[in-house]
Amino acid sequence: HQFPVLSNFGMIVAVYCMHTFCIGLLALDTWTETSRAYQTFLTMADIEMRRAERYRIFVSLLVLDLSILKEMIPDRTPELVERLVELAAARIRCTDSIAPTDPYRVALLFPETPRQSAMLAAHRLTEMVRRVLSEETGKPVDAIIRVEIVSYPDAAGAKTLSKALQDLAHRSQ
Repeated sequence: HQFPVLSNFGMIVAVYCMHTFCIGLLALDTWTETSRAYQTFLTMADIEMRRAERYRIFVSLLVLDLSILKEMIPDRTPELVERLVELAAARIRCTDSIAPTDPYRVALLFPETPRQSAMLAAHRLTEMVRRVLSEETGKPVDAIIRVEIVSYPDAAGAKTLSKALQDLAHRSQ
């Protein structure tokens, strides 16, 4: 299954707009595979990291672990991941980026966003995942959705943003 890289910059092929303003959803050519889209995401993350270092501004990376989908709705996991990526893309700024990193993880990049704001975004996103799962299963879902948040220059986490990006790149190989 092919996923788009969602951003308002980078390797732009076509821009998709929702509601009254652009959400920055990029549609890549049909031949583009998930790994290609993810490599584009990593390139954009590297650019944002360098910009943050140069101008001493915040940047945050959030990785949603959606492995709960394979336990709850195993036969529809790819469709649900795609739906969740689209829903999340509709809720982030045009300067933010989102891309699936593997079948059960989705990475989001938030330029000029400190850790505290990324934590608020994580809360909203996990609530959205629970709501979608509740709709799909027909019953309330209170499962824990694992989230990894890493910010620069914030050192509150155990991992630096550079290390987190290296780990994500290593996982995609």
